[in-house]
Amino acid sequence: MTTTTLTRRWGSATITESDDPAEFSVRAQGYVGLRLIRADYAAAKRYARNRTGPWTYTVDVRAVTLPNPLNIVYLSRLRRLPHIARYRVIAAPGMQYRLLRLAAVFVGATVITDE
Repeated sequence: MTTTTLTRRWGSATITESDDPAEFSVRAQGYVGLRLIRADYAAAKRYARNRTGPWTYTVDVRAVTLPNPLNIVYLSRLRRLPHIARYRVIAAPGMQYRLLRLAAVFVGATVITDE
């Protein structure tokens, strides 16, 4: 298991890569802009290249204060990564959850709450 933190001016993402179970997990907080999402996508792409079997991409956005609306472009590309079996989003209950449920149609994600 390896952990990396990507830090930008107003936001960050902590990435945990594990082999058993095969999961790429991201915990984002603050502002998630294009630079941060591009770096996250590049790390997920590297992880996918090293996989030979199915794996899960999980992102926890409960601490995100503001996402860039263009992030959906990069998130929709995740479904095309090799061997990805599931794409899960953990969202706070309420408005964040409802908005992500709408976006999930475009990115092919399963949105769950922390309840």
